[in-house]
Amino acid sequence: MEERKPKFWKRIFAMITSAFLAIGVHGSQVASLSESYYHEKDGKRIESTELNDGLDSYRRGYPDFAMAGSGIISLEDILETPVDGEICDVMVPQGLTMTDKYILVSAYCGINGYKNELKLNSFSRKYSERLQEEENHERHHSVIYVYDRESKELLMTFELSDKNHVGGIAFDGKTIFVAKSTDKQVSKIAYDKVKRLVELSLDSGVKTAKIEYDETLEVNRDASFVTVREKEEEKELWVGTFSRISSESVIERYQILENGELKYLQTLGIDLFSQRSRFCKKRRF
Repeated sequence: MEERKPKFWKRIFAMITSAFLAIGVHGSQVASLSESYYHEKDGKRIESTELNDGLDSYRRGYPDFAMAGSGIISLEDILETPVDGEICDVMVPQGLTMTDKYILVSAYCGINGYKNELKLNSFSRKYSERLQEEENHERHHSVIYVYDRESKELLMTFELSDKNHVGGIAFDGKTIFVAKSTDKQVSKIAYDKVKRLVELSLDSGVKTAKIEYDETLEVNRDASFVTVREKEEEKELWVGTFSRISSESVIERYQILENGELKYLQTLGIDLFSQRSRFCKKRRF
């Protein structure tokens, strides 16, 4: 039997969708909505600590969102992800957050998108044959990659209990929040559980583990991305919804109550440029 060649374009697909994992060399923390934002005054960059009406200052701060410390997270570590007892080579990284020890990256299986791309190019015999090869490739469970914050080494991979589009991930000091746009939910995982499983992994050498959500919270809209904002003693969960319809692209603010539940506070409109949708074109091989 002829040896099966590696799916080169499949790997390229994964690399393109995970390109954001290249971490900037300036700065020491993930710059996100959970931190301070900036504005220009008299030609100087001024740090602001209070919210204004809307998100104009945050929009001006978008270039800083890519900075997450020094060094690079290796894409080779995630191009072939062990999950469901198989190897998935179309994982699509989505959210990124930092804890005191780790960098956590959420990802979902992009096989459906990959098949759609093959269908669009099925006029080519090469891609038509590849589409037939992938016909029985089912979508894998979503995952969270755990990297060492200092060394950027991939420590382990958590297999989540569902196959959601896990569009974002955030940390409030005690809890990991995972945004799930498929089900319009945000799920919670206790950070103590994450640390315990990582430590067991380091002791045993087992690099993968299943992890269950501790609680799942319903939100008003698709949870495309998520972040935590701390102000004095209060913590807020900001849940973003992306849509190509401008009026539906919003961020909803929730107060994180002492019992862990969410209290709705406000809905803010966001710019479509948050996902570059105005200029997006369909990819071609």
